[in-house]
Amino acid sequence: MAPTSGGQYHWVSEFSPRKYQKELSYIVGWLGVLGWQVGIAFGAFLTGTIIQGLIVLNHPTYIYERWHGTLLIIAVLILAGAINVFLAQSLHLIQGAVLVGHIGGFFGILITLWVLAEPKASSHDVWTTFYDPGWNSQGLSCLVGIVASVSPLLGADAAAHMAEELQDASYLLPRILTLATLINGAMMFIMAVTICYVIGDLEQVLSTPTEYPFIQIFSNITKSLTATNAMTSVILILGFFGCVSDTAGSSRQLFAFARDKGIPFSSWVGRVHPRFDVPVNAIIVIGVVSALISLINIGSIVAFNIVTSLGTGTLTSSYIICISVHVWQKVTGQPMLPSRFNLGRRFGLFMKLVALGWLWLVLIIAFFPGIPDPTSATMNWSVVVLGGVVVFSAVYFVLYGRKSYDGPVAYVRKLDWRRLSEAPQALAIVIDQKKNEIHLIPIAAVSIPSQRYPDQIVHRPP
Repeated sequence: MAPTSGGQYHWVSEFSPRKYQKELSYIVGWLGVLGWQVGIAFGAFLTGTIIQGLIVLNHPTYIYERWHGTLLIIAVLILAGAINVFLAQSLHLIQGAVLVGHIGGFFGILITLWVLAEPKASSHDVWTTFYDPGWNSQGLSCLVGIVASVSPLLGADAAAHMAEELQDASYLLPRILTLATLINGAMMFIMAVTICYVIGDLEQVLSTPTEYPFIQIFSNITKSLTATNAMTSVILILGFFGCVSDTAGSSRQLFAFARDKGIPFSSWVGRVHPRFDVPVNAIIVIGVVSALISLINIGSIVAFNIVTSLGTGTLTSSYIICISVHVWQKVTGQPMLPSRFNLGRRFGLFMKLVALGWLWLVLIIAFFPGIPDPTSATMNWSVVVLGGVVVFSAVYFVLYGRKSYDGPVAYVRKLDWRRLSEAPQALAIVIDQKKNEIHLIPIAAVSIPSQRYPDQIVHRPP
């Protein structure tokens, strides 16, 4: 319905009641910025410390130091940012090659595990044995463990944030998101079941000096340093290019929010570089802040995990608000934007309600401690950190944001959607008669009309 770089905060601005659209959109914008920011830091952490795990595997005398890992994290961030700036026009080719490696690597690792793993666990043990680390409740233990499986599903909105750089986004994006989720979900399930069959001694795998159980599993099964390095390298490369993709998506989201004057230094952050034709300043901000977050790892891995775990709560919250206002619009019979991906009135509403139920469960569990009987050092303090960020954004809104931030719905009004969508690469001229301003906006951005601001008119250029 509305393919724009802003994603959730843009949709909330469009679909929510007029009375609340400005405040809700602003909150969701900050939730998205925070969620993506810590997500980038955590993705780089995984990539950098997997490299460190390989060093431990190949050089047993190496002493694992957290500051070594932090330097590797910063190196990953610099390289991912450089690719997003200097190879921006080739990102689609790079990701196409990575997709081939993703599929090939999956089958290469899967077949290796099934062929070489001996002995394998029995099907009875795999499907009927449950591990409870001390919650004294299999149900609660399962719910707490859900958070880890939710993480790979977060950030699906990354593709939406690239919408303004995609041809025919309103048609392609929902199909890409659906197909990617189905294919990767099936692959993830198959791999998870495979690991249950071949994991071997659970305690030995969990206590691995590499800090990554999957590296130890590869080593135990192949009994070959070369094979373990090769299999781990596949995951390492995919993880790194995941950071590249996340940097691209998050920088567009930050750029869009800055373009709508939602953050400090908006005019600088929301600038597109004339030579590279990408939001270079937003990419720099993403990299620098992620590097600063990675420094927490030197002092305490627990504190670092608390900060980065915010991504689950913040992005989940943004999804909840976004879907909720759309359900409100549907239930109250508000006029809907035209859509090229329709699940039907009843089934579409049913899926939204199921999604909301699932997301609320995830949001609650995301703030549970990760282990039973936590101490002050191992407690999950992410809800406190999230509260601090919410307070900061609220104070900023009261002091500055309410004066400068109107929300994207205030800027464009769409006339004749079908005609405009026929030229996805064109620019639309937006005349804001209230502010006496003229804007050039990509047609993709103009596919989020506002029926509430009749004094703004969109013209399609010749």
